[in-house]
Amino acid sequence: MPTKNIKNLFKNLTRSISFKLIGGGAKPLKGVSAILGVILILTVILTMVMSISLTSWNEQKNVRNALKSAQSYFAAEAGIEDALLRLKKNPTIAATSYNFNIAGGTTSVTISENIGGSRNISAQGNISNRIKKLGIVYTTSIAKISFFYGAQIGNGGIEMRTNSKIQGNIYSNGSILLIEAESGEKSFIRDEVFVASNGNQINSQAGIIEIGKESKADAHAHSCINATIGGKLYWVTGGSPGNCVAEKGNVEQSEEIPKENLPITEEQIQKWKDEACCKTDSACPCLHSPAGDLTIEIDETKNWGPEKIEGSLRIKNKGVLNMKGTIWITGNLIVENGGTIKLDPNYGSMSGLIIVDGKILIENGVTLKGSGTTGSFQMLLSTNATKTIIEPCNLNKIDANCPAIYIGNTAKTSIFYASDGLIVLDNNMEVREITGHKLLLKPNAVLNYDSGLANTKFSGGSGASWQASNWQEIE
Repeated sequence: MPTKNIKNLFKNLTRSISFKLIGGGAKPLKGVSAILGVILILTVILTMVMSISLTSWNEQKNVRNALKSAQSYFAAEAGIEDALLRLKKNPTIAATSYNFNIAGGTTSVTISENIGGSRNISAQGNISNRIKKLGIVYTTSIAKISFFYGAQIGNGGIEMRTNSKIQGNIYSNGSILLIEAESGEKSFIRDEVFVASNGNQINSQAGIIEIGKESKADAHAHSCINATIGGKLYWVTGGSPGNCVAEKGNVEQSEEIPKENLPITEEQIQKWKDEACCKTDSACPCLHSPAGDLTIEIDETKNWGPEKIEGSLRIKNKGVLNMKGTIWITGNLIVENGGTIKLDPNYGSMSGLIIVDGKILIENGVTLKGSGTTGSFQMLLSTNATKTIIEPCNLNKIDANCPAIYIGNTAKTSIFYASDGLIVLDNNMEVREITGHKLLLKPNAVLNYDSGLANTKFSGGSGASWQASNWQEIE
Protein backbone atom coordinates (compact mmCIF):
# COMPACT_ATOMS: atom_id res chain seq x y z
CA MET A 1 0.00 0.00 0.00
CA PRO A 2 1.49 3.48 -0.89
CA THR A 3 2.80 5.61 2.04
CA LYS A 4 0.38 8.46 1.25
CA ASN A 5 -2.59 6.11 1.60
CA ILE A 6 -1.33 4.82 4.95
CA LYS A 7 -0.98 8.40 6.28
CA ASN A 8 -4.50 9.28 5.19
CA LEU A 9 -5.84 6.11 6.80
CA PHE A 10 -3.96 6.95 10.04
CA LYS A 11 -5.42 10.50 10.04
CA ASN A 12 -8.96 9.31 9.52
CA LEU A 13 -8.70 6.65 12.21
CA THR A 14 -7.29 9.19 14.69
CA ARG A 15 -10.10 11.60 14.02
CA SER A 16 -12.71 8.84 14.42
CA ILE A 17 -11.36 7.54 17.70
CA SER A 18 -10.31 10.86 19.25
CA PHE A 19 -13.77 12.38 19.03
CA LYS A 20 -16.95 11.14 20.56
CA LEU A 21 -20.14 12.02 18.83
CA ILE A 22 -22.78 13.50 21.15
CA GLY A 23 -25.97 14.39 19.40
CA GLY A 24 -24.98 16.36 16.32
CA GLY A 25 -21.46 17.37 17.54
CA ALA A 26 -18.15 15.86 18.54
CA LYS A 27 -15.90 16.45 21.52
CA PRO A 28 -12.28 15.55 22.00
CA LEU A 29 -11.46 12.60 24.28
CA LYS A 30 -9.19 13.34 27.18
CA GLY A 31 -6.98 11.46 29.65
CA VAL A 32 -7.15 7.67 29.66
CA SER A 33 -9.60 7.59 26.83
CA ALA A 34 -7.21 9.50 24.59
CA ILE A 35 -4.33 7.12 25.41
CA LEU A 36 -6.49 4.10 24.73
CA GLY A 37 -7.53 5.62 21.46
CA VAL A 38 -3.96 6.11 20.36
CA ILE A 39 -3.06 2.51 21.32
CA LEU A 40 -5.99 1.23 19.34
CA ILE A 41 -4.92 3.29 16.36
CA LEU A 42 -1.37 1.93 16.56
CA THR A 43 -2.65 -1.64 16.93
CA VAL A 44 -4.82 -1.35 13.83
CA ILE A 45 -2.00 0.20 11.83
CA LEU A 46 0.50 -2.44 12.99
CA THR A 47 -1.93 -5.21 12.10
CA MET A 48 -2.42 -3.75 8.65
CA VAL A 49 1.29 -3.32 8.06
CA MET A 50 2.00 -6.89 9.19
CA SER A 51 -0.78 -8.21 6.95
CA ILE A 52 0.57 -6.29 3.99
CA SER A 53 4.12 -7.46 4.71
CA LEU A 54 3.04 -11.09 5.13
CA THR A 55 1.12 -11.00 1.88
CA SER A 56 4.09 -9.49 0.08
CA TRP A 57 6.46 -12.06 1.62
CA ASN A 58 4.17 -14.98 0.60
CA GLU A 59 3.98 -13.64 -2.93
CA GLN A 60 7.75 -13.37 -3.11
CA LYS A 61 8.05 -16.91 -1.69
CA ASN A 62 5.63 -18.26 -4.28
CA VAL A 63 7.58 -16.54 -7.04
CA ARG A 64 10.83 -18.06 -5.73
CA ASN A 65 9.24 -21.51 -5.45
CA ALA A 66 7.85 -21.27 -8.97
CA LEU A 67 11.26 -20.25 -10.28
CA LYS A 68 13.03 -23.09 -8.44
CA SER A 69 10.38 -25.60 -9.60
CA ALA A 70 10.80 -24.45 -13.18
CA GLN A 71 14.55 -24.81 -12.84
CA SER A 72 14.05 -28.34 -11.42
CA TYR A 73 11.79 -29.24 -14.36
CA PHE A 74 14.35 -28.04 -16.89
CA ALA A 75 17.08 -29.90 -14.98
CA ALA A 76 15.03 -33.11 -15.28
CA GLU A 77 14.44 -32.39 -18.97
CA ALA A 78 18.18 -31.99 -19.44
CA GLY A 79 18.63 -35.43 -17.85
CA ILE A 80 16.19 -37.00 -20.34
CA GLU A 81 17.99 -35.39 -23.27
CA ASP A 82 21.36 -36.50 -21.92
CA ALA A 83 20.11 -40.11 -21.72
CA LEU A 84 18.72 -39.97 -25.27
CA LEU A 85 22.05 -38.69 -26.54
CA ARG A 86 23.91 -41.51 -24.81
CA LEU A 87 21.53 -44.12 -26.28
CA LYS A 88 21.86 -42.62 -29.74
CA LYS A 89 25.63 -42.98 -29.53
CA ASN A 90 25.45 -46.47 -28.02
CA PRO A 91 22.08 -48.25 -28.52
CA THR A 92 23.32 -51.32 -26.62
CA ILE A 93 24.18 -49.45 -23.40
CA ALA A 94 23.36 -51.52 -20.31
CA ALA A 95 20.83 -50.45 -17.68
CA THR A 96 22.38 -47.68 -15.63
CA SER A 97 21.81 -44.83 -13.16
CA TYR A 98 23.95 -41.70 -12.90
CA ASN A 99 23.95 -38.10 -11.56
CA PHE A 100 25.32 -34.78 -12.76
CA ASN A 101 25.32 -31.21 -11.43
CA ILE A 102 23.37 -28.47 -13.17
CA ALA A 103 22.32 -24.88 -12.28
CA GLY A 104 23.40 -25.22 -8.64
CA GLY A 105 21.44 -28.46 -8.22
CA THR A 106 21.55 -32.10 -9.32
CA THR A 107 19.94 -34.31 -11.92
CA SER A 108 19.53 -38.08 -11.39
CA VAL A 109 18.94 -40.29 -14.44
CA THR A 110 17.87 -43.95 -14.70
CA ILE A 111 17.89 -45.99 -17.94
CA SER A 112 16.17 -49.38 -17.72
CA GLU A 113 17.02 -52.62 -19.50
CA ASN A 114 15.55 -53.25 -22.94
CA ILE A 115 12.22 -54.93 -22.15
CA GLY A 116 10.16 -56.13 -25.09
CA GLY A 117 11.72 -53.63 -27.45
CA SER A 118 11.34 -50.64 -25.10
CA ARG A 119 13.33 -48.89 -22.39
CA ASN A 120 12.07 -46.60 -19.63
CA ILE A 121 14.05 -43.44 -18.94
CA SER A 122 13.40 -41.30 -15.85
CA ALA A 123 15.18 -38.12 -14.73
CA GLN A 124 14.78 -36.20 -11.47
CA GLY A 125 15.80 -32.54 -11.18
CA ASN A 126 16.55 -31.13 -7.71
CA ILE A 127 17.13 -27.39 -7.31
CA SER A 128 17.12 -26.22 -3.64
CA ASN A 129 15.08 -29.31 -2.68
CA ARG A 130 12.39 -28.54 -5.26
CA ILE A 131 11.83 -31.89 -7.03
CA LYS A 132 10.58 -32.49 -10.55
CA LYS A 133 10.63 -35.92 -12.22
CA LEU A 134 10.08 -36.74 -15.89
CA GLY A 135 9.74 -40.09 -17.63
CA ILE A 136 9.62 -41.31 -21.22
CA VAL A 137 9.34 -44.65 -22.99
CA TYR A 138 12.04 -45.21 -25.59
CA THR A 139 10.79 -47.81 -28.07
CA THR A 140 12.23 -49.64 -31.05
CA SER A 141 10.72 -49.55 -34.47
CA ILE A 142 8.40 -52.51 -34.88
CA ALA A 143 7.61 -54.36 -38.10
CA LYS A 144 4.26 -56.12 -38.01
CA ILE A 145 4.44 -59.11 -40.36
CA SER A 146 1.25 -61.09 -40.79
CA PHE A 147 1.56 -64.81 -41.54
CA PHE A 148 -2.03 -65.68 -42.35
CA TYR A 149 -1.23 -69.16 -43.66
CA GLY A 150 0.45 -72.22 -42.25
CA ALA A 151 2.45 -72.20 -45.48
CA GLN A 152 2.66 -69.39 -48.00
CA ILE A 153 4.69 -70.45 -51.01
CA GLY A 154 5.83 -68.74 -54.20
CA ASN A 155 6.01 -69.96 -57.77
CA GLY A 156 7.98 -73.10 -56.81
CA GLY A 157 4.92 -74.66 -55.16
CA ILE A 158 4.81 -77.49 -52.63
CA GLU A 159 6.01 -81.08 -52.86
CA MET A 160 4.74 -83.45 -50.17
CA ARG A 161 5.83 -86.97 -49.25
CA THR A 162 3.86 -89.82 -47.66
CA ASN A 163 2.27 -88.97 -44.29
CA SER A 164 3.53 -85.39 -44.30
CA LYS A 165 1.11 -82.91 -42.72
CA ILE A 166 0.34 -79.23 -42.87
CA GLN A 167 -1.75 -78.38 -39.80
CA GLY A 168 -3.03 -75.10 -41.13
CA ASN A 169 -4.06 -73.44 -44.38
CA ILE A 170 -2.00 -72.94 -47.56
CA TYR A 171 -1.63 -70.28 -50.21
CA SER A 172 0.67 -71.38 -53.02
CA ASN A 173 1.49 -69.62 -56.27
CA GLY A 174 2.58 -72.99 -57.66
CA SER A 175 1.15 -76.52 -57.73
CA ILE A 176 0.76 -78.75 -54.66
CA LEU A 177 1.99 -82.27 -55.44
CA LEU A 178 2.22 -85.55 -53.53
CA ILE A 179 5.18 -87.36 -55.09
CA GLU A 180 6.87 -90.74 -54.63
CA ALA A 181 3.73 -92.17 -52.98
CA GLU A 182 2.44 -95.67 -53.51
CA SER A 183 -1.21 -96.35 -54.27
CA GLY A 184 -3.39 -95.43 -51.27
CA GLU A 185 -0.66 -93.53 -49.42
CA LYS A 186 -1.66 -90.09 -48.19
CA SER A 187 -0.49 -86.65 -47.19
CA PHE A 188 -2.68 -84.30 -45.14
CA ILE A 189 -3.69 -80.64 -45.14
CA ARG A 190 -5.93 -79.66 -42.24
CA ASP A 191 -7.43 -76.39 -43.50
CA GLU A 192 -8.24 -74.40 -46.62
CA VAL A 193 -6.02 -74.55 -49.72
CA PHE A 194 -5.47 -72.00 -52.50
CA VAL A 195 -3.43 -72.81 -55.61
CA ALA A 196 -3.02 -69.67 -57.72
CA SER A 197 -2.71 -69.21 -61.50
CA ASN A 198 -4.23 -71.15 -64.34
CA GLY A 199 -2.33 -74.31 -65.19
CA ASN A 200 -1.37 -75.08 -61.58
CA GLN A 201 -3.06 -77.95 -59.77
CA ILE A 202 -3.54 -80.14 -56.74
CA ASN A 203 -2.20 -83.51 -57.84
CA SER A 204 -1.31 -86.55 -55.74
CA GLN A 205 -0.41 -88.82 -58.67
CA ALA A 206 -0.70 -92.38 -57.28
CA GLY A 207 -1.54 -91.40 -53.71
CA ILE A 208 -4.20 -89.16 -52.13
CA ILE A 209 -4.02 -85.65 -50.69
CA GLU A 210 -6.58 -85.35 -47.92
CA ILE A 211 -7.78 -81.76 -47.41
CA GLY A 212 -10.03 -80.45 -44.62
CA LYS A 213 -11.39 -83.82 -43.53
CA GLU A 214 -12.24 -82.64 -40.01
CA SER A 215 -12.43 -78.86 -40.53
CA LYS A 216 -14.63 -79.23 -43.65
CA ALA A 217 -12.40 -76.68 -45.35
CA ASP A 218 -12.53 -75.85 -49.06
CA ALA A 219 -9.93 -76.21 -51.80
CA HIS A 220 -9.32 -73.75 -54.68
CA ALA A 221 -7.32 -74.69 -57.78
CA HIS A 222 -7.39 -74.56 -61.57
CA SER A 223 -7.41 -78.38 -61.67
CA CYS A 224 -7.48 -81.25 -59.16
CA ILE A 225 -6.39 -84.89 -59.34
CA ASN A 226 -6.60 -87.57 -56.63
CA ALA A 227 -7.69 -85.55 -53.59
CA THR A 228 -10.48 -85.76 -51.03
CA ILE A 229 -11.90 -82.48 -49.70
CA GLY A 230 -14.04 -81.97 -46.59
CA GLY A 231 -15.68 -78.81 -47.96
CA LYS A 232 -16.17 -77.59 -51.52
CA LEU A 233 -13.79 -77.75 -54.48
CA TYR A 234 -13.64 -74.48 -56.42
CA TRP A 235 -12.11 -75.09 -59.85
CA VAL A 236 -11.51 -72.60 -62.67
CA THR A 237 -13.03 -72.69 -66.14
CA GLY A 238 -10.55 -74.29 -68.51
CA GLY A 239 -9.29 -76.57 -65.80
CA SER A 240 -10.93 -79.65 -64.32
CA PRO A 241 -12.20 -81.06 -60.99
CA GLY A 242 -10.78 -84.38 -62.19
CA ASN A 243 -11.53 -87.33 -59.95
CA CYS A 244 -11.32 -85.28 -56.71
CA VAL A 245 -14.11 -85.95 -54.23
CA ALA A 246 -15.52 -82.91 -52.40
CA GLU A 247 -18.06 -83.66 -49.67
CA LYS A 248 -19.91 -80.37 -50.31
CA GLY A 249 -19.68 -80.52 -54.09
CA ASN A 250 -17.75 -78.86 -56.89
CA VAL A 251 -18.12 -75.20 -57.90
CA GLU A 252 -16.88 -73.89 -61.25
CA GLN A 253 -15.64 -70.26 -61.32
CA SER A 254 -14.50 -68.11 -64.20
CA GLU A 255 -12.03 -65.91 -62.26
CA GLU A 256 -8.42 -67.00 -62.14
CA ILE A 257 -7.08 -67.45 -58.59
CA PRO A 258 -4.65 -64.53 -58.14
CA LYS A 259 -1.08 -64.85 -56.94
CA GLU A 260 -0.14 -63.40 -53.56
CA ASN A 261 3.15 -61.74 -52.79
CA LEU A 262 5.21 -63.12 -49.94
CA PRO A 263 4.68 -61.03 -46.79
CA ILE A 264 8.23 -59.64 -46.32
CA THR A 265 9.62 -57.17 -48.84
CA GLU A 266 13.26 -56.72 -49.84
CA GLU A 267 13.08 -53.24 -48.31
CA GLN A 268 12.06 -54.68 -44.93
CA ILE A 269 14.88 -57.23 -45.02
CA GLN A 270 17.36 -54.41 -45.69
CA LYS A 271 15.97 -52.43 -42.74
CA TRP A 272 16.54 -55.44 -40.49
CA LYS A 273 20.09 -55.74 -41.77
CA ASP A 274 20.65 -52.08 -40.95
CA GLU A 275 19.29 -52.66 -37.45
CA ALA A 276 21.63 -55.60 -36.93
CA CYS A 277 24.41 -53.24 -37.96
CA CYS A 278 23.22 -50.54 -35.48
CA LYS A 279 23.35 -48.40 -38.57
CA THR A 280 23.06 -44.67 -37.91
CA ASP A 281 25.23 -43.70 -40.88
CA SER A 282 27.36 -45.59 -43.39
CA ALA A 283 29.31 -47.32 -40.62
CA CYS A 284 28.45 -50.57 -38.82
CA PRO A 285 29.30 -50.16 -35.12
CA CYS A 286 27.83 -53.60 -34.33
CA LEU A 287 30.19 -55.46 -36.67
CA HIS A 288 31.54 -58.54 -34.89
CA SER A 289 35.30 -58.49 -34.48
CA PRO A 290 37.29 -60.27 -35.68
CA ALA A 291 35.63 -61.06 -38.98
CA GLY A 292 35.45 -64.69 -40.09
CA ASP A 293 33.68 -67.92 -39.21
CA LEU A 294 32.51 -68.29 -35.61
CA THR A 295 31.69 -71.31 -33.42
CA ILE A 296 29.73 -71.55 -30.19
CA GLU A 297 31.32 -74.56 -28.54
CA ILE A 298 29.74 -77.41 -26.52
CA ASP A 299 28.15 -76.08 -23.27
CA GLU A 300 29.08 -72.51 -24.23
CA THR A 301 26.58 -69.62 -24.11
CA LYS A 302 26.96 -66.40 -26.07
CA ASN A 303 24.86 -63.24 -25.58
CA TRP A 304 24.96 -61.57 -28.99
CA GLY A 305 22.98 -58.99 -30.88
CA PRO A 306 22.53 -56.66 -32.50
CA GLU A 307 25.35 -58.13 -34.53
CA LYS A 308 26.68 -58.46 -38.06
CA ILE A 309 28.82 -61.58 -38.51
CA GLU A 310 30.99 -61.48 -41.62
CA GLY A 311 31.35 -65.23 -42.08
CA SER A 312 29.46 -68.37 -41.01
CA LEU A 313 28.21 -69.40 -37.57
CA ARG A 314 28.17 -72.95 -36.18
CA ILE A 315 26.43 -73.78 -32.87
CA LYS A 316 27.52 -77.12 -31.44
CA ASN A 317 25.69 -79.60 -29.18
CA LYS A 318 24.49 -77.84 -26.00
CA GLY A 319 25.80 -74.54 -27.29
CA VAL A 320 23.41 -71.65 -26.69
CA LEU A 321 22.96 -68.39 -28.57
CA ASN A 322 20.95 -65.93 -26.47
CA MET A 323 19.86 -63.17 -28.84
CA LYS A 324 19.69 -59.62 -27.51
CA GLY A 325 19.04 -58.10 -30.93
CA THR A 326 18.79 -58.87 -34.64
CA ILE A 327 21.72 -60.87 -36.09
CA TRP A 328 22.86 -60.73 -39.72
CA ILE A 329 25.14 -63.54 -40.94
CA THR A 330 26.79 -63.11 -44.33
CA GLY A 331 27.78 -66.80 -44.58
CA ASN A 332 25.93 -69.98 -43.51
CA LEU A 333 24.23 -70.93 -40.24
CA ILE A 334 24.61 -74.49 -38.90
CA VAL A 335 22.95 -75.53 -35.63
CA GLU A 336 24.05 -79.01 -34.60
CA ASN A 337 22.08 -81.64 -32.69
CA GLY A 338 21.22 -80.27 -29.23
CA GLY A 339 22.07 -76.65 -30.04
CA THR A 340 19.79 -73.80 -28.98
CA ILE A 341 18.93 -70.36 -30.29
CA LYS A 342 16.60 -68.29 -28.12
CA LEU A 343 15.47 -64.72 -27.70
CA ASP A 344 16.54 -62.88 -24.58
CA PRO A 345 13.63 -62.52 -22.08
CA ASN A 346 13.81 -58.74 -22.57
CA TYR A 347 12.15 -59.20 -25.97
CA GLY A 348 8.91 -59.72 -24.06
CA SER A 349 6.03 -60.35 -26.46
CA MET A 350 8.09 -59.24 -29.46
CA SER A 351 9.59 -61.65 -31.98
CA GLY A 352 13.16 -61.63 -33.28
CA LEU A 353 15.13 -62.95 -36.20
CA ILE A 354 18.42 -64.01 -37.73
CA ILE A 355 19.05 -63.06 -41.36
CA VAL A 356 21.41 -65.36 -43.27
CA ASP A 357 22.76 -64.52 -46.72
CA GLY A 358 23.95 -68.11 -47.15
CA LYS A 359 22.19 -71.37 -46.28
CA ILE A 360 20.61 -72.54 -43.02
CA LEU A 361 20.98 -76.07 -41.64
CA ILE A 362 19.03 -77.10 -38.55
CA GLU A 363 20.05 -80.59 -37.46
CA ASN A 364 18.17 -83.07 -35.25
CA GLY A 365 17.02 -82.05 -31.79
CA VAL A 366 17.65 -78.33 -32.17
CA THR A 367 15.68 -75.88 -30.04
CA LEU A 368 14.62 -72.52 -31.42
CA LYS A 369 12.35 -70.43 -29.26
CA GLY A 370 11.08 -66.97 -28.44
CA SER A 371 11.50 -64.99 -25.24
CA GLY A 372 9.21 -67.20 -23.17
CA THR A 373 6.35 -64.67 -23.34
CA THR A 374 3.22 -65.62 -25.27
CA GLY A 375 3.31 -64.21 -28.80
CA SER A 376 7.10 -64.19 -29.08
CA PHE A 377 8.55 -66.26 -31.92
CA GLN A 378 11.95 -66.94 -33.43
CA MET A 379 12.38 -66.55 -37.19
CA LEU A 380 15.28 -67.73 -39.33
CA LEU A 381 15.38 -66.01 -42.72
CA SER A 382 17.60 -66.97 -45.64
CA THR A 383 18.08 -64.77 -48.69
CA ASN A 384 19.86 -67.61 -50.54
CA ALA A 385 18.42 -68.35 -53.99
CA THR A 386 19.04 -72.15 -54.18
CA LYS A 387 15.77 -73.62 -55.41
CA THR A 388 16.63 -77.34 -55.65
CA ILE A 389 18.11 -80.12 -53.54
CA ILE A 390 20.41 -82.79 -54.94
CA GLU A 391 20.79 -85.85 -52.71
CA PRO A 392 22.93 -86.33 -50.84
CA CYS A 393 23.31 -82.87 -49.34
CA ASN A 394 26.38 -82.70 -47.09
CA LEU A 395 24.72 -81.56 -43.89
CA ASN A 396 28.01 -81.35 -42.01
CA LYS A 397 29.28 -78.37 -43.96
CA ILE A 398 26.41 -77.30 -46.27
CA ASP A 399 27.52 -77.93 -49.83
CA ALA A 400 26.21 -76.84 -53.20
CA ASN A 401 23.63 -79.66 -53.19
CA CYS A 402 21.84 -78.26 -50.12
CA PRO A 403 18.72 -76.06 -50.32
CA ALA A 404 18.42 -72.55 -48.90
CA ILE A 405 17.01 -73.99 -45.62
CA TYR A 406 17.20 -77.60 -44.43
CA ILE A 407 15.42 -78.51 -41.18
CA GLY A 408 16.20 -81.88 -39.61
CA ASN A 409 14.10 -84.26 -37.54
CA THR A 410 12.56 -83.35 -34.19
CA ALA A 411 13.64 -79.71 -34.39
CA LYS A 412 11.55 -77.58 -32.04
CA THR A 413 11.20 -74.48 -34.15
CA SER A 414 9.11 -71.43 -34.95
CA ILE A 415 9.20 -69.62 -38.32
CA PHE A 416 11.32 -70.27 -41.42
CA TYR A 417 11.48 -67.89 -44.36
CA ALA A 418 13.36 -68.29 -47.64
CA SER A 419 12.56 -65.26 -49.76
CA ASP A 420 13.97 -66.76 -52.96
CA GLY A 421 14.87 -70.38 -52.20
CA LEU A 422 13.79 -73.92 -51.31
CA ILE A 423 12.90 -75.03 -47.76
CA VAL A 424 13.16 -78.74 -46.91
CA LEU A 425 11.43 -80.21 -43.84
CA ASP A 426 12.86 -83.60 -42.93
CA ASN A 427 10.96 -86.49 -41.30
CA ASN A 428 9.60 -86.49 -37.75
CA MET A 429 9.97 -82.77 -37.23
CA GLU A 430 7.64 -79.87 -36.55
CA VAL A 431 7.68 -76.14 -37.35
CA ARG A 432 5.26 -73.27 -36.73
CA GLU A 433 5.13 -71.57 -40.12
CA ILE A 434 6.88 -71.77 -43.48
CA THR A 435 7.18 -69.10 -46.16
CA GLY A 436 9.39 -69.42 -49.19
CA HIS A 437 9.76 -69.77 -52.93
CA LYS A 438 9.32 -73.54 -52.72
CA LEU A 439 8.60 -76.13 -50.00
CA LEU A 440 9.46 -79.84 -49.77
CA LEU A 441 8.04 -81.92 -46.90
CA LYS A 442 9.74 -85.28 -46.48
CA PRO A 443 7.86 -88.31 -45.03
CA ASN A 444 6.23 -87.64 -41.62
CA ALA A 445 7.23 -83.96 -41.52
CA VAL A 446 4.66 -81.75 -39.78
CA LEU A 447 3.99 -78.05 -40.17
CA ASN A 448 1.87 -76.92 -37.22
CA TYR A 449 0.57 -73.40 -37.76
CA ASP A 450 0.00 -71.08 -34.77
CA SER A 451 -2.84 -68.60 -35.35
CA GLY A 452 -0.93 -66.01 -33.30
CA LEU A 453 1.46 -65.62 -36.23
CA ALA A 454 -1.16 -63.52 -38.01
CA ASN A 455 -0.22 -60.65 -35.69
CA THR A 456 3.50 -61.20 -35.24
CA LYS A 457 5.48 -58.08 -34.30
CA PHE A 458 9.20 -58.17 -34.98
CA SER A 459 11.52 -55.98 -32.99
CA GLY A 460 15.16 -55.49 -33.79
CA GLY A 461 15.80 -55.63 -30.05
CA SER A 462 18.35 -53.13 -28.87
CA GLY A 463 19.66 -52.71 -32.39
CA ALA A 464 16.49 -51.38 -33.98
CA SER A 465 15.81 -47.73 -34.72
CA TRP A 466 14.43 -46.01 -31.63
CA GLN A 467 11.94 -43.27 -30.91
CA ALA A 468 10.79 -41.49 -27.74
CA SER A 469 7.15 -41.66 -26.71
CA ASN A 470 4.94 -40.96 -23.68
CA TRP A 471 7.04 -38.00 -22.48
CA GLN A 472 5.38 -36.90 -19.23
CA GLU A 473 5.92 -35.41 -15.80
CA ILE A 474 5.59 -38.19 -13.21
CA GLU A 475 6.38 -36.28 -9.99
